[in-house]
Amino acid sequence: ASADSVVVSIKSPSDHSQVSSNDVKIEVKITSEDSIKNIKIYANDSEKKSLDGDKKEISETIHLDDGTYNIKVVATNSKDKQGQAGISIGVNRAWDSSGLSPTTP
Repeated sequence: ASADSVVVSIKSPSDHSQVSSNDVKIEVKITSEDSIKNIKIYANDSEKKSLDGDKKEISETIHLDDGTYNIKVVATNSKDKQGQAGISIGVNRAWDSSGLSPTTP
């Protein structure tokens, strides 16, 4: 990784997992040489949370109805460099169980 890159890794839930609660805890680790100024959490391209400040690890709970979701976390540092990570999960069902195929960004 270059010095000004931002690396985002989603620790929980794991990709392709089934979550048995509508309150989904998202745990994220962020690696960046520069301070982080904003972190956004998306579910199916809809922004669920926006956090300001220099955070390297976050644990946030978002409410999701039953269904399948693409969760994306985007972090922006003080030099406006971005990093992101994404996972596919199912809430109270298998991640690939719906009739809708997940959209690829």
